Amino acid sequence: MDGPEAGRTMDAVMHRDRVATKIRLDVSCRPLLTQVASAVLTAIMPEYVTVQYLDPQAGTVVEKTMYSNNNPASYCIRKPDGREYWHGIDFPLIER
Repeated sequence: MDGPEAGRTMDAVMHRDRVATKIRLDVSCRPLLTQVASAVLTAIMPEYVTVQYLDPQAGTVVEKTMYSNNNPASYCIRKPDGREYWHGIDFPLIER
């Protein structure tokens, strides 16, 4: 996140005024059964969620409060045995 002084001046020099950085995890799910898709989408529906993940920069598991601003899903297929799958479940988790 940049502050109000960030940007290029007329001499084309970029001036950074970084105020903060926030972690963003981009999650992409494989096609999921209806029950699993429902569980995933319900889990990210609250305004804020607690997320534990392996942080590649720190090299350890960390816990952060995050939010998602997206909750997509597209119907994929119904198998002959009646199982239904959903795809396109891709969403960001963004640090608060």
